Amino acid sequence: TSGIVLFGKNSKERTPLENIHRHGETIKTYLALVKGCPPTSGNINFPIPARQHNLLVNAHTEYRVLSRSNNKACSLVEIKITTGRRHQIRQHFAMIKFPIVLDDEYGNRKFNQKFRRKFRLGRHFLHAWKIAFIHPILDKYIRLTAPLALDLALTLKRLNISLPVE
Repeated sequence: TSGIVLFGKNSKERTPLENIHRHGETIKTYLALVKGCPPTSGNINFPIPARQHNLLVNAHTEYRVLSRSNNKACSLVEIKITTGRRHQIRQHFAMIKFPIVLDDEYGNRKFNQKFRRKFRLGRHFLHAWKIAFIHPILDKYIRLTAPLALDLALTLKRLNISLPVE
């Protein structure tokens, strides 16, 4: 996954930054290309396995379709997560039968093989696009955006899918 990664430069900063994900005020937004045409918008609420146990934990994913390829083979979706579970987005979209393009673990192998040959993309199409949060040290609201990685942008261009505008 490309895009925004937050980290503290030292242990004093790391713990407060890690905790921003536990607050409801933090908004994480992703871009993904999924196989097929999901409904225009929706909420996915399926429990998924916890990182360190076999227990199932609640997970919530909200999405809206931004654009679709001309042949309706795939759709560009904006995704917001309120929980941050391991592989949450990838698992949730696979569960609703619209897997992330080129996701080798949860995706559609046959579709991925054809897509990889045609578009020469070497990884799954998931991008950590935006994050908005209250900075724990500066105590102010921060919004960050990461431009789409070049390989993903070129894939959208070849699919004749417009990049989202801020």
